[in-house]
Amino acid sequence: MRNEFDGVVIEKQQVLCDAVNCHNLSIKGIGEFRSEVEADFVDISGEACFESYITCDKMTVRNRCVCKSTLLTTSLRIIGVMAVYGKLNSENVIVHGALKFRGNLRAYSFLVRQGSLAKGSAKLKTSNCVINGVLNNSGEVTANEFKICSNKMSRIQEIRTDKFSVKLNPDCEKPDDEFLLSCDFVDCFEADLEYCNIDKLYCDSAIIRKGCTIHEILYRDSIEIEPGAHVERLSRT
Repeated sequence: MRNEFDGVVIEKQQVLCDAVNCHNLSIKGIGEFRSEVEADFVDISGEACFESYITCDKMTVRNRCVCKSTLLTTSLRIIGVMAVYGKLNSENVIVHGALKFRGNLRAYSFLVRQGSLAKGSAKLKTSNCVINGVLNNSGEVTANEFKICSNKMSRIQEIRTDKFSVKLNPDCEKPDDEFLLSCDFVDCFEADLEYCNIDKLYCDSAIIRKGCTIHEILYRDSIEIEPGAHVERLSRT
Protein backbone atom coordinates (compact mmCIF):
# COMPACT_ATOMS: atom_id res chain seq x y z
CA MET A 1 0.00 0.00 0.00
CA ARG A 2 1.23 3.48 -0.85
CA ASN A 3 -0.05 6.59 0.90
CA GLU A 4 -0.07 9.67 -1.35
CA PHE A 5 -0.55 13.09 0.23
CA ASP A 6 0.21 16.70 -0.61
CA GLY A 7 1.65 17.12 2.88
CA VAL A 8 2.34 14.98 5.95
CA VAL A 9 2.92 16.48 9.39
CA ILE A 10 3.97 14.36 12.38
CA GLU A 11 3.57 16.26 15.62
CA LYS A 12 3.58 13.44 18.19
CA GLN A 13 5.01 9.91 18.00
CA GLN A 14 4.00 7.86 15.00
CA VAL A 15 5.11 4.67 13.23
CA LEU A 16 4.34 4.41 9.50
CA CYS A 17 4.53 0.90 8.06
CA ASP A 18 3.27 1.74 4.56
CA ALA A 19 5.28 3.50 1.88
CA VAL A 20 4.80 7.27 1.83
CA ASN A 21 4.67 9.53 -1.23
CA CYS A 22 4.04 13.23 -0.54
CA HIS A 23 5.00 16.78 -1.47
CA ASN A 24 5.99 18.07 2.00
CA LEU A 25 7.03 15.89 4.93
CA SER A 26 7.34 17.77 8.23
CA ILE A 27 8.43 15.88 11.35
CA LYS A 28 7.93 17.93 14.48
CA GLY A 29 7.53 15.01 16.86
CA ILE A 30 8.97 11.48 16.53
CA GLY A 31 8.51 9.62 13.25
CA GLU A 32 9.54 6.07 12.39
CA PHE A 33 9.24 5.05 8.72
CA ARG A 34 9.51 1.33 8.02
CA SER A 35 8.93 1.46 4.24
CA GLU A 36 10.11 3.65 1.37
CA VAL A 37 9.59 7.41 1.51
CA GLU A 38 9.37 9.73 -1.50
CA ALA A 39 8.91 13.47 -0.94
CA ASP A 40 9.79 16.79 -2.49
CA PHE A 41 10.72 18.53 0.77
CA VAL A 42 11.58 16.94 4.13
CA ASP A 43 11.95 19.10 7.24
CA ILE A 44 12.92 17.42 10.52
CA SER A 45 12.64 19.60 13.62
CA GLY A 46 11.88 16.58 15.82
CA GLU A 47 13.31 13.07 15.46
CA ALA A 48 13.10 10.76 12.45
CA CYS A 49 14.20 7.21 11.67
CA PHE A 50 14.02 5.90 8.10
CA GLU A 51 14.48 2.15 7.96
CA SER A 52 14.16 1.91 4.17
CA TYR A 53 15.07 3.89 1.07
CA ILE A 54 14.28 7.63 1.10
CA THR A 55 14.40 10.04 -1.81
CA CYS A 56 13.61 13.76 -1.83
CA ASP A 57 14.55 17.03 -3.51
CA LYS A 58 15.55 18.81 -0.32
CA MET A 59 16.11 17.64 3.27
CA THR A 60 16.77 19.82 6.31
CA VAL A 61 17.67 18.18 9.63
CA ARG A 62 17.18 20.62 12.48
CA ASN A 63 17.29 18.07 15.31
CA ARG A 64 17.94 14.31 14.86
CA CYS A 65 17.70 11.90 11.94
CA VAL A 66 18.82 8.32 11.26
CA CYS A 67 18.78 6.77 7.77
CA LYS A 68 19.39 3.02 7.92
CA SER A 69 19.30 2.62 4.14
CA THR A 70 20.06 4.74 1.08
CA LEU A 71 19.34 8.49 1.03
CA LEU A 72 19.01 10.15 -2.37
CA THR A 73 18.45 13.91 -2.38
CA THR A 74 19.39 17.05 -4.30
CA SER A 75 20.17 19.16 -1.23
CA LEU A 76 20.97 18.09 2.35
CA ARG A 77 21.39 20.60 5.16
CA ILE A 78 22.25 19.33 8.65
CA ILE A 79 21.82 21.78 11.51
CA GLY A 80 21.34 19.08 14.14
CA VAL A 81 22.67 15.49 14.16
CA MET A 82 22.37 12.92 11.38
CA ALA A 83 23.55 9.35 10.82
CA VAL A 84 23.40 7.56 7.46
CA TYR A 85 24.19 3.83 7.42
CA GLY A 86 23.52 3.22 3.71
CA LYS A 87 24.66 5.17 0.67
CA LEU A 88 24.22 8.93 0.60
CA ASN A 89 23.90 10.67 -2.77
CA SER A 90 23.28 14.41 -2.97
CA GLU A 91 24.29 17.32 -5.18
CA ASN A 92 24.98 19.51 -2.15
CA VAL A 93 25.70 18.61 1.48
CA ILE A 94 26.09 21.34 4.10
CA VAL A 95 26.95 20.33 7.68
CA HIS A 96 26.18 22.93 10.33
CA GLY A 97 25.99 20.33 13.11
CA ALA A 98 27.18 16.69 12.97
CA LEU A 99 27.05 14.02 10.26
CA LYS A 100 28.04 10.36 10.58
CA PHE A 101 28.17 8.19 7.45
CA ARG A 102 28.99 4.50 7.09
CA GLY A 103 28.15 3.98 3.42
CA ASN A 104 29.73 5.68 0.42
CA LEU A 105 28.93 9.39 0.12
CA ARG A 106 28.72 11.14 -3.26
CA ALA A 107 28.10 14.88 -3.60
CA TYR A 108 28.99 17.58 -6.07
CA SER A 109 29.63 20.00 -3.19
CA PHE A 110 30.49 18.99 0.39
CA LEU A 111 30.85 21.70 3.05
CA VAL A 112 31.51 21.39 6.79
CA ARG A 113 30.97 24.69 8.57
CA GLN A 114 33.13 26.03 11.39
CA GLY A 115 32.35 24.29 14.68
CA SER A 116 30.79 21.31 12.86
CA LEU A 117 31.85 17.67 12.44
CA ALA A 118 31.56 15.06 9.71
CA LYS A 119 32.71 11.53 10.57
CA GLY A 120 32.84 8.65 8.13
CA SER A 121 34.14 5.15 7.53
CA ALA A 122 33.60 4.92 3.77
CA LYS A 123 34.53 6.55 0.49
CA LEU A 124 33.65 10.24 0.12
CA LYS A 125 33.58 11.39 -3.50
CA THR A 126 32.91 15.03 -4.35
CA SER A 127 33.87 17.71 -6.84
CA ASN A 128 34.34 20.54 -4.32
CA CYS A 129 35.16 19.78 -0.68
CA VAL A 130 35.52 22.61 1.87
CA ILE A 131 36.22 21.88 5.55
CA ASN A 132 35.95 24.82 7.95
CA GLY A 133 35.23 22.50 10.88
CA VAL A 134 36.40 18.87 11.19
CA LEU A 135 36.29 15.89 8.82
CA ASN A 136 37.34 12.52 10.23
CA ASN A 137 37.21 9.67 7.73
CA SER A 138 38.86 6.27 7.92
CA GLY A 139 38.08 5.82 4.22
CA GLU A 140 39.20 7.62 1.08
CA VAL A 141 38.31 11.18 0.08
CA THR A 142 38.31 11.92 -3.66
CA ALA A 143 37.72 15.48 -4.92
CA ASN A 144 38.57 17.82 -7.77
CA GLU A 145 39.34 20.54 -5.24
CA PHE A 146 39.84 19.99 -1.51
CA LYS A 147 40.26 22.91 0.88
CA ILE A 148 40.69 22.89 4.66
CA CYS A 149 40.53 26.25 6.44
CA SER A 150 40.06 25.59 10.14
CA ASN A 151 41.65 25.69 13.58
CA LYS A 152 40.74 22.08 14.42
CA MET A 153 42.44 18.86 13.32
CA SER A 154 40.88 16.54 10.73
CA ARG A 155 41.96 12.90 10.45
CA ILE A 156 41.67 11.33 6.99
CA GLN A 157 43.23 8.07 5.89
CA GLU A 158 43.66 8.79 2.16
CA ILE A 159 43.12 11.85 -0.06
CA ARG A 160 43.11 12.00 -3.86
CA THR A 161 42.51 15.42 -5.38
CA ASP A 162 43.66 17.78 -8.11
CA LYS A 163 44.06 20.93 -6.03
CA PHE A 164 44.74 20.64 -2.29
CA SER A 165 44.95 23.44 0.29
CA VAL A 166 45.26 23.31 4.08
CA LYS A 167 45.40 26.64 5.90
CA LEU A 168 44.82 27.94 9.41
CA ASN A 169 41.63 29.95 9.87
CA PRO A 170 42.80 33.58 9.48
CA ASP A 171 40.85 34.55 12.61
CA CYS A 172 43.05 32.25 14.72
CA GLU A 173 46.66 32.73 15.77
CA LYS A 174 47.41 28.98 15.92
CA PRO A 175 45.60 25.64 15.67
CA ASP A 176 43.80 24.24 18.69
CA ASP A 177 45.72 21.00 18.06
CA GLU A 178 49.28 20.55 16.82
CA PHE A 179 48.09 19.96 13.26
CA LEU A 180 45.13 20.84 11.05
CA LEU A 181 45.36 17.53 9.20
CA SER A 182 46.67 14.06 9.98
CA CYS A 183 46.75 11.83 6.89
CA ASP A 184 48.45 8.62 5.76
CA PHE A 185 48.49 9.27 2.01
CA VAL A 186 47.86 12.24 -0.31
CA ASP A 187 47.95 12.14 -4.13
CA CYS A 188 47.38 15.51 -5.84
CA PHE A 189 48.51 17.73 -8.71
CA GLU A 190 49.24 20.84 -6.62
CA ALA A 191 49.29 21.48 -2.87
CA ASP A 192 49.62 24.46 -0.54
CA LEU A 193 49.90 23.16 3.02
CA GLU A 194 50.51 24.28 6.58
CA TYR A 195 50.20 22.47 9.91
CA CYS A 196 49.90 19.05 8.23
CA ASN A 197 51.13 15.67 9.47
CA ILE A 198 51.31 13.47 6.35
CA ASP A 199 53.05 10.13 5.90
CA LYS A 200 53.33 10.16 2.08
CA LEU A 201 52.64 13.01 -0.33
CA TYR A 202 52.67 12.51 -4.11
CA CYS A 203 52.27 15.68 -6.19
CA ASP A 204 53.26 17.61 -9.29
CA SER A 205 54.09 20.74 -7.28
CA ALA A 206 53.68 21.84 -3.67
CA ILE A 207 54.38 24.58 -1.16
CA ILE A 208 55.11 23.16 2.28
CA ARG A 209 54.67 25.84 4.92
CA LYS A 210 55.12 26.24 8.69
CA GLY A 211 53.89 23.57 11.06
CA CYS A 212 54.13 20.73 8.52
CA THR A 213 55.69 17.36 9.28
CA ILE A 214 55.83 15.11 6.21
CA HIS A 215 57.60 11.76 6.19
CA GLU A 216 58.05 11.44 2.42
CA ILE A 217 57.37 13.66 -0.61
CA LEU A 218 57.56 12.46 -4.20
CA TYR A 219 57.12 15.38 -6.62
CA ARG A 220 57.25 15.70 -10.41
CA ASP A 221 57.72 19.41 -11.20
CA SER A 222 58.55 21.76 -8.32
CA ILE A 223 58.67 21.87 -4.53
CA GLU A 224 59.07 24.74 -2.06
CA ILE A 225 59.74 24.09 1.62
CA GLU A 226 59.48 27.10 3.88
CA PRO A 227 61.14 27.59 7.30
CA GLY A 228 59.23 25.86 10.06
CA ALA A 229 58.38 22.82 7.91
CA HIS A 230 59.98 19.39 8.38
CA VAL A 231 60.31 16.91 5.50
CA GLU A 232 62.17 13.66 6.18
CA ARG A 233 62.55 12.34 2.63
CA LEU A 234 62.29 14.26 -0.64
CA SER A 235 62.48 12.70 -4.12
CA ARG A 236 61.80 13.92 -7.63
CA THR A 237 60.20 11.39 -9.97
